[in-house]
Amino acid sequence: MTAKERTAILRILIDMVKADCVIDKQEMDLFASLRDKYGLSSSIGDVDSLTLADACSTLRGEQVSAELLADVSCMVSADGQCTKQEALLFMALQYALSDRGAEILSVNLPNLSVAADQVLYVEAKLSASANKVVADNYRLLSTEFRQVGLNFVYLPKVAERFQKTDASLMAGVCRFLAPNYSDAEIDKLVDFAKGITTARFCKEMLYGKLGMTSLYETVPALLVPVGTSFIDGRLVHNFLKMDFSEPASIVKQSLDLIDSLKKLYGENIVLLPGCEQADGQFPYNGYFKQMFDIYLLKNAERSSIVIDLEAENVLLPEVGRKLDGPIHTKEKAFYVLTLVEMCGNGLCFRLPVSANDLSDYNKRLECYQRRFNYLYRCMGGSVGLEPDLSVPETRQQMKSRINKYFKQAADVLYQGGDYLMQLDKKGVLSTRFELSGVFVKDRKGGISSLTESELFKHLMEL
Repeated sequence: MTAKERTAILRILIDMVKADCVIDKQEMDLFASLRDKYGLSSSIGDVDSLTLADACSTLRGEQVSAELLADVSCMVSADGQCTKQEALLFMALQYALSDRGAEILSVNLPNLSVAADQVLYVEAKLSASANKVVADNYRLLSTEFRQVGLNFVYLPKVAERFQKTDASLMAGVCRFLAPNYSDAEIDKLVDFAKGITTARFCKEMLYGKLGMTSLYETVPALLVPVGTSFIDGRLVHNFLKMDFSEPASIVKQSLDLIDSLKKLYGENIVLLPGCEQADGQFPYNGYFKQMFDIYLLKNAERSSIVIDLEAENVLLPEVGRKLDGPIHTKEKAFYVLTLVEMCGNGLCFRLPVSANDLSDYNKRLECYQRRFNYLYRCMGGSVGLEPDLSVPETRQQMKSRINKYFKQAADVLYQGGDYLMQLDKKGVLSTRFELSGVFVKDRKGGISSLTESELFKHLMEL
């Protein structure tokens, strides 16, 4: 067993002992015996810096996992009972350490109180078939989760509740929650609450503001809070993310998870009552409150990208920024080219693996260069001074300067990582920024989306 694996085991044991906020003699005696069994000396690794997510990732699929789960099961019942907190954490370990399409997420959430009894349906992109299953079985899922002390949160139902709330009450409460907001910002907040979708909440709130990177491209899944850890002196929240293998399995997988908890609870099941909203009331508990809390973590702004041909620059209007400083004409042109190529197969300079592909590679490179030369002139560059894109060092230098600029703007640019230029496994250079937020301002002041612009049409002809 490696030192890293021993440290991972120690992290799991420590979190389990602390799970119910009560530490008794039986637990400490068992903890001591397990430390001896696995050779967990106090000096191994740096357990204070290891998250539960990293610990489970280290041990997943390893032979020691089954034995460890058996030992942790004994720890859960060491004091004669299994609390809700212990059951949730142990259930999460059962899923995360086995091949069940699940993982633990450990997230530092400063200035945010997490609703500990809320199970959230998540998805990065709308799955019509999955949503139909959830909507058709919403009452069943809600009832079953309440039987194990959890509330099932399906955001279209949350939006529906806000839509039914009296308009003046809704606006008044939003002004109360955000007293420094302008009327336009209040209207935007109201529209957000009434029109929230699961995919938007995952990308803009959970990924963008809370840093849950695993949710950026997640398939339909459940997100279950399973406790906290202290990592380097910081309180870190742990979640189980259980992916649904297919829409048809949503109900079965959910009920299997619930049954796992029921077995652990035994006679200690705590039922949660339903929460009905009466006329003249504003729902402000659970995820109704959570949604506003996350939205109001407004330390940065999401900005569109405007390619301004008149100003010969790339603008970020919502944060009052433009590409300047270390960004020169060639970097602006290269960044715009990257956005343009994202509308097709992406910008790829990876060398071909066979001679048969060399001709296609050269044609593609020539096309990139023609488009880049045109964009270079659009950004104020002179004819004949265009950099050669076939030189890797030139491309890397431009990419580094662009990414340095956006990293330095992280304090004002919400979801700043989306603007960075990144290479994927196939060697395609792109950003995570959605192209629906990219616009072109022509020399007459007219604004159009990137793909509808005359600039884009002209580039496609080159």
